[in-house]
Amino acid sequence: MGIGGFLPYQSATLGADQRRLMLTGQGLDDIRQLLAEHYELVVQFTLARWRELPGSDIPEQEWPAGEEPDDDDLDGDVEDLGYDPKMVFDALCDLLVLRKQEAAALDGYLKSLRLPGIRAWHATLRRAYGNAIARAQ
Repeated sequence: MGIGGFLPYQSATLGADQRRLMLTGQGLDDIRQLLAEHYELVVQFTLARWRELPGSDIPEQEWPAGEEPDDDDLDGDVEDLGYDPKMVFDALCDLLVLRKQEAAALDGYLKSLRLPGIRAWHATLRRAYGNAIARAQ
Protein backbone atom coordinates (compact mmCIF):
# COMPACT_ATOMS: atom_id res chain seq x y z
CA MET A 1 0.00 0.00 0.00
CA GLY A 2 1.72 3.18 -1.10
CA ILE A 3 0.39 6.65 -0.46
CA GLY A 4 2.54 9.55 -1.62
CA GLY A 5 4.29 11.56 1.07
CA PHE A 6 4.57 8.77 3.64
CA LEU A 7 7.50 6.67 4.72
CA PRO A 8 7.78 3.11 3.34
CA TYR A 9 5.27 0.74 4.88
CA GLN A 10 6.65 -2.00 7.13
CA SER A 11 5.19 -5.37 6.18
CA ALA A 12 5.71 -6.71 9.72
CA THR A 13 2.59 -4.83 10.84
CA LEU A 14 0.47 -5.81 7.85
CA GLY A 15 -1.54 -8.55 9.61
CA ALA A 16 -2.46 -6.33 12.55
CA ASP A 17 -3.31 -3.46 10.21
CA GLN A 18 -5.50 -5.66 8.02
CA ARG A 19 -7.36 -6.79 11.13
CA ARG A 20 -7.80 -3.21 12.33
CA LEU A 21 -9.18 -2.12 8.95
CA MET A 22 -11.51 -5.13 8.87
CA LEU A 23 -12.88 -4.13 12.29
CA THR A 24 -13.91 -0.73 10.91
CA GLY A 25 -16.26 -2.47 8.49
CA GLN A 26 -14.76 -0.49 5.62
CA GLY A 27 -11.89 -0.92 3.16
CA LEU A 28 -8.93 0.68 1.45
CA ASP A 29 -11.16 2.56 -0.97
CA ASP A 30 -12.84 4.23 2.00
CA ILE A 31 -9.42 5.27 3.34
CA ARG A 32 -8.43 6.66 -0.05
CA GLN A 33 -11.70 8.59 -0.25
CA LEU A 34 -11.24 9.93 3.28
CA LEU A 35 -7.74 11.14 2.40
CA ALA A 36 -8.87 12.68 -0.87
CA GLU A 37 -11.96 14.46 0.43
CA HIS A 38 -11.07 15.27 4.05
CA TYR A 39 -7.29 15.58 4.10
CA GLU A 40 -7.24 18.48 6.59
CA LEU A 41 -9.52 16.57 8.98
CA VAL A 42 -7.20 13.54 8.77
CA VAL A 43 -4.16 15.67 9.61
CA GLN A 44 -5.91 17.48 12.46
CA PHE A 45 -7.34 14.23 13.88
CA THR A 46 -3.97 12.45 13.71
CA LEU A 47 -2.32 15.28 15.65
CA ALA A 48 -5.21 15.64 18.11
CA ARG A 49 -5.28 11.88 18.70
CA TRP A 50 -1.63 11.78 19.68
CA ARG A 51 -1.84 14.93 21.79
CA GLU A 52 -4.71 13.37 23.76
CA LEU A 53 -2.97 10.05 24.48
CA PRO A 54 -1.33 9.76 27.90
CA GLY A 55 2.40 10.26 27.79
CA SER A 56 2.41 12.00 24.43
CA ASP A 57 4.31 15.22 24.25
CA ILE A 58 3.60 16.87 20.91
CA PRO A 59 4.07 20.62 21.29
CA GLU A 60 1.62 23.08 19.78
CA GLN A 61 4.50 24.82 17.99
CA GLU A 62 7.42 23.29 16.19
CA TRP A 63 9.97 25.24 18.26
CA PRO A 64 9.53 26.59 21.81
CA ALA A 65 9.61 30.38 22.08
CA GLY A 66 13.18 31.66 22.11
CA GLU A 67 14.60 28.37 20.77
CA GLU A 68 13.88 28.85 17.07
CA PRO A 69 16.85 27.82 14.93
CA ASP A 70 18.79 30.36 12.93
CA ASP A 71 18.30 30.37 9.17
CA ASP A 72 21.71 28.78 8.62
CA ASP A 73 20.89 25.93 11.05
CA LEU A 74 17.98 24.53 9.06
CA ASP A 75 19.35 23.59 5.66
CA GLY A 76 21.55 20.60 6.42
CA ASP A 77 20.79 19.83 10.06
CA VAL A 78 17.07 19.08 9.98
CA GLU A 79 15.69 16.00 8.27
CA ASP A 80 11.94 15.91 7.66
CA LEU A 81 10.76 12.31 7.82
CA GLY A 82 7.02 12.96 7.66
CA TYR A 83 4.40 10.84 9.36
CA ASP A 84 4.98 7.29 10.44
CA PRO A 85 2.62 5.11 8.36
CA LYS A 86 1.44 3.16 11.42
CA MET A 87 0.46 6.35 13.25
CA VAL A 88 -1.49 7.61 10.26
CA PHE A 89 -3.10 4.24 9.49
CA ASP A 90 -4.34 3.79 13.08
CA ALA A 91 -5.75 7.31 13.04
CA LEU A 92 -7.45 6.69 9.67
CA CYS A 93 -9.11 3.53 10.98
CA ASP A 94 -10.26 5.32 14.14
CA LEU A 95 -11.59 8.17 12.03
CA LEU A 96 -13.56 5.80 9.79
CA VAL A 97 -15.38 4.47 12.86
CA LEU A 98 -15.84 7.87 14.52
CA ARG A 99 -17.44 9.34 11.41
CA LYS A 100 -20.29 6.81 11.72
CA GLN A 101 -21.43 8.78 14.82
CA GLU A 102 -22.52 5.56 16.54
CA ALA A 103 -21.28 5.01 20.10
CA ALA A 104 -21.99 1.27 19.85
CA ALA A 105 -19.82 0.99 16.70
CA LEU A 106 -16.92 2.72 18.45
CA ASP A 107 -17.30 0.55 21.56
CA GLY A 108 -17.38 -2.64 19.50
CA TYR A 109 -14.35 -1.53 17.50
CA LEU A 110 -12.33 -0.71 20.62
CA LYS A 111 -13.34 -3.94 22.38
CA SER A 112 -12.32 -5.94 19.32
CA LEU A 113 -8.90 -4.28 19.38
CA ARG A 114 -8.56 -5.51 22.98
CA LEU A 115 -7.24 -2.21 24.22
CA PRO A 116 -6.99 -1.73 27.98
CA GLY A 117 -9.19 1.04 29.39
CA ILE A 118 -11.85 1.13 26.68
CA ARG A 119 -13.78 3.95 28.39
CA ALA A 120 -10.67 6.13 28.45
CA TRP A 121 -9.92 5.34 24.79
CA HIS A 122 -13.52 6.11 23.86
CA ALA A 123 -13.39 9.50 25.61
CA THR A 124 -9.94 10.28 24.19
CA LEU A 125 -10.91 9.51 20.61
CA ARG A 126 -14.20 11.43 20.84
CA ARG A 127 -12.39 14.45 22.28
CA ALA A 128 -9.68 14.26 19.59
CA TYR A 129 -12.38 14.00 16.90
CA GLY A 130 -14.19 17.06 18.26
CA ASN A 131 -10.92 19.03 18.34
CA ALA A 132 -10.03 17.94 14.81
CA ILE A 133 -13.40 18.97 13.41
CA ALA A 134 -13.10 22.38 15.07
CA ARG A 135 -9.60 22.96 13.69
CA ALA A 136 -10.31 21.59 10.20
CA GLN A 137 -13.15 24.03 9.56
